[in-house]
Amino acid sequence: MLNVLLFIGIYFFGIVRGVFSHPIYFVIVYQLVYFFNPNMRWWSASVPNLPYSFIIVVLLIFFTLLNKNLLSKNKFFAIPPFKWMVLFILCYVAVTPLAVLDILHNQATIDFIKLGIITYFIFKCCDSYKKLDWMLYSYIAGSSYIGFQAMQVGRNAMGRVEGIGMVDSPDSNGTAAAIASSLVFCLYYFWFTKNKLGKLCFVIAGGLITNGLILINSRGAFLAVFVSITLFLFSVYFSKINLRFKRTSVIFIILMGLLALSIIVDKTTIQRIQTMQNYEVNEGAESGATRTVFWKAAIDLSKDYPLGTGYKGFEYFAPFYIPENIHTGKSKNRAVHSTWFEVLSEVGYPGLIVFLLLIFSSINHLRKTIITLKGRGDIKGYFKVIAIRSSFIGFLVLMTFLNRARSEVLYWLILFSGIAYNLFVVQKATKND
Repeated sequence: MLNVLLFIGIYFFGIVRGVFSHPIYFVIVYQLVYFFNPNMRWWSASVPNLPYSFIIVVLLIFFTLLNKNLLSKNKFFAIPPFKWMVLFILCYVAVTPLAVLDILHNQATIDFIKLGIITYFIFKCCDSYKKLDWMLYSYIAGSSYIGFQAMQVGRNAMGRVEGIGMVDSPDSNGTAAAIASSLVFCLYYFWFTKNKLGKLCFVIAGGLITNGLILINSRGAFLAVFVSITLFLFSVYFSKINLRFKRTSVIFIILMGLLALSIIVDKTTIQRIQTMQNYEVNEGAESGATRTVFWKAAIDLSKDYPLGTGYKGFEYFAPFYIPENIHTGKSKNRAVHSTWFEVLSEVGYPGLIVFLLLIFSSINHLRKTIITLKGRGDIKGYFKVIAIRSSFIGFLVLMTFLNRARSEVLYWLILFSGIAYNLFVVQKATKND
């Protein structure tokens, strides 16, 4: 009942606020509906079977179009990463005639185009620093809900948590990937929130997310969290910007984090992490190292199909490129387990080049934003963008081991990067002119 009341309360409150206040509330609800995934939960019978995300998106588009100020204020194509994002979507459109699974490819491409349209209108709505904070809060809240769900459901016989994922991330690894990048934002807001109750909320959120990740037991997510948190703390510790007690705080947070992990990390998690040290491929049993065989197979596939094979093309051709002596479980039709090779196999070398330029452009414009904020002495903004960059890089590490080329969270991170650049650099320069 708690889940139902929470979902219905948030959904209708967001709609009312979106209609009478600002369309950004539709964005917040859209983010939370993504994590709630009401039609796939065990409590789904208690709510009407409606297309909740679709309704919110329609309202977002309608009320944004009504607001001429929003339409004119944020220039979408003034943000270089968004140009590459549109071009990457067009790569999927262009490869349609070559797709071996044409029906699946067409649907995946349509969904990708929808994601691009939604990204456009979300960007239009985020016209202030406060609204960027609200979007990051929503990401944290949604990830915390997944952590709460993991605690409710518990592990299965395989030592994982299944059945709590989102529409585009139904499996355990995809679920962990979606929430892993939010943890560094909990740390940032804990640091810069002055209100003690607010700090407590971020401590609780961070605890739920961390516990959820441990229960889900995804090695890629563990690595992503380690990279993002380490990058953020390293940036804070060695930053030349004066921040009161910053080095003492970093050491204290590291010690408290290690203490908390010693309490909640169990034997199953330790054993799972230890398997990351195994680099040898076992032909008789599938392991994490087997993915390297899939990656080599993707390279061989790309030699025969340099322009790509469409959505899930690798899975279709995998039996022809994975050596027969390699054990892959019940089927040879396996995912390639790496976003980079996923892109290569689906949209070929042209698509991979565009994708790499999209990632590079996003990271590069975060760097430019950080330099700009440092020059202004905007401490809070400076570390906020560092948190976004740390989260993004952590997700890129995770993507190396999972197929995430069209995941919602990847484009949220690109969106956060573009919004930060727009607010802190583009709009600021326009005001100065």
